[in-house]
Amino acid sequence: KDKAADYMQQAKQETSVPVLLTCGMVSSGTAALLTFPLNVIRTRAQATGESFNVVLQWLYAAGGWRAFYRGLTPTLAKVMPATSFSYAAYEALSNSWDKKV
Repeated sequence: KDKAADYMQQAKQETSVPVLLTCGMVSSGTAALLTFPLNVIRTRAQATGESFNVVLQWLYAAGGWRAFYRGLTPTLAKVMPATSFSYAAYEALSNSWDKKV
């Protein structure tokens, strides 16, 4: 276990909703930033029928590294709030379940 989890368990404190929302936004934003270029290449390859390497070279030639992140802002606007609310809802339901059982 990590030290933060041990501390929280010893202190018997519940994680606050703002902390959960922040953690959800940070985790989903990081995941989107790391995987988005692969999603762009995959989508272009499926749409054009070209191979991964051909699409990779074409995208870089057409727009440089920025071409791999085209459309990231709407994706973050969709993913970050959804993941944040999922984290908060899971913890709230988990805590209420633990209290009943």
